[in-house]
Amino acid sequence: MSLGERLFPVVFPMLKSMRYCAVGVGRSDHFSLDRYVAAAKDAGIPVVNVCAKDRDGVVPYVIKQVGGLRVGILSYGFAPPEQDGLDLRKRRYLALKEAREKSDFLILMDEGNVANEDWIKRQAERWGAPDVIMGNMSAFSLGSQTKVVGKSWILPSTPQTKSVGVLEVKVEPGKDPQMKFSQSFLNEDIAEDETIKKALEEYAATEKKRSEAMSAAMNQRMLESSGKPPAAPNPGAAGSTARGAYYDSRTCVACHKSQHESWAASKHASAVKPLIDKGRDIPACLDCHSEWYRQTGAYLPVDERSKLGVECASCHGKVLPHGEAGPDKSVAGPRIDLDTCRACHKPEHSPDFEKKSKEYWKKASHKPVKST
Repeated sequence: MSLGERLFPVVFPMLKSMRYCAVGVGRSDHFSLDRYVAAAKDAGIPVVNVCAKDRDGVVPYVIKQVGGLRVGILSYGFAPPEQDGLDLRKRRYLALKEAREKSDFLILMDEGNVANEDWIKRQAERWGAPDVIMGNMSAFSLGSQTKVVGKSWILPSTPQTKSVGVLEVKVEPGKDPQMKFSQSFLNEDIAEDETIKKALEEYAATEKKRSEAMSAAMNQRMLESSGKPPAAPNPGAAGSTARGAYYDSRTCVACHKSQHESWAASKHASAVKPLIDKGRDIPACLDCHSEWYRQTGAYLPVDERSKLGVECASCHGKVLPHGEAGPDKSVAGPRIDLDTCRACHKPEHSPDFEKKSKEYWKKASHKPVKST
């Protein structure tokens, strides 16, 4: 069971207490859809998703009465490529048409990333585009700004819930809705809900114990197979791991001293420490923050673990090992560029990465790799 699936029984009651009236289906939710829907149903929250037809607990849209106003919530959830065909497009259009006819104000949750500018203009000409669109890639790139296409407002989205958006809507007969959007960024000035905070702390503690128990078992298996406890490899040596060969950063320092010094002073080198400080050194976070954990799946004592963050092998692992002459130039090696970074700096993890990619790149770069 994935980390997300284990969170469902914790998260959905919280959403219910926050008066959520519907949830959509994103990419990660889709791959655990049965448990996702079951947990939402247990909490009494409808799952809105045009893509998942004929599934108990899932509806294409909901209509809520709010102060005498019919508010529609429609969701174009994530759909895998094999579902993206004529049948899905028909269901999306029919659901939009029905929801638009039944609602005075329509919100589209667009995790399927369908609603671009051309789409909005086409729907406006046919039967009316949604009044508000949120959750698509355009929304992720907006930062804290709104975007208006025709009469449709695209609202900014913030993965990891780093801010809360508030949309105030005023509707008068015969007039277009008047909207005002504001955002409050979650920081120390906003008090945490103590009930939710306690539930999350209990979950994190349980998850950490479970993960450490699993890692202890793996460590024991590695000990039995190699006769040595798992630890950072000696300088210049490769550690044999469950996923292949792992080369510690000290393997590289003998020849690449200046690059090693530049890396050692970076946040990448100590990427595990903030997780430990916050009690978040759990698999979901370590898989990006620690090359050692990603390669071995094993835990180390805290004093060692904090030193094993994002390392040389995280970006350059495909050219390791190589001899004194460097990588074989006759074989095209992998290009180290922003796509390398995107393996971990995804929108849900680094919502500002695309906007500030040049700053990220500058912080992570070092002098061209050349043997010294």
